[in-house]
Amino acid sequence: MRFPKLPNPGLDDRIPSHQELERMEKEEAGDRPKWDNKTQYMLTCVGFCVGLGNVWRFPYLCQSHGGGRLCYTLGGGFLDTG
Repeated sequence: MRFPKLPNPGLDDRIPSHQELERMEKEEAGDRPKWDNKTQYMLTCVGFCVGLGNVWRFPYLCQSHGGGRLCYTLGGGFLDTG
């Protein structure tokens, strides 16, 4: 299967071959940060899934259902410890 000639001259020289890509990937793989353990990875995934939307929504739901005092207490506790 032949590919048509590319209209950009010299593009073939700038595109790395498969072997060069594999070599570059192996070289760069050592520089990547890694998880310390599986628990850290799972907690990070859960944190991304939960997101900030639920964190912001919780005080609103507490207030709308009559639990505003609890939110103020929790918020004060968070500010006090921080």
